[in-house]
Amino acid sequence: MIQLVSGGHCFKCIDDTSVFRTTEPLLHANENVGDVNYHMLIMNKSINRIQYLRETYKMRYLFIPEIYDVLHYSGLKSTFCNGWMECAAPEATMWSLCCGAACKEIWDVV
Repeated sequence: MIQLVSGGHCFKCIDDTSVFRTTEPLLHANENVGDVNYHMLIMNKSINRIQYLRETYKMRYLFIPEIYDVLHYSGLKSTFCNGWMECAAPEATMWSLCCGAACKEIWDVV
């Protein structure tokens, strides 16, 4: 198996089948959702067939102030919020975050 991933592109080879996938995000800021459009080209060499698929997934997202509100109403307090697998603050180009929280009572004691 060969897998190459770069930006919004992914290429995989498994035996006689090759798959090339691209992703295109489309943000709907006023609705707090984003569409992730997948375009896939599947080539099966053994039967000499090419297939094209297109899929769209709607994803709900939250901005950091909304995450803090949800934590607050749940009795929690944020301890950190970074980009997923990053040691840096979130940026507009990031689609995934990792946030930690602790109970307010425990946080206030420490």
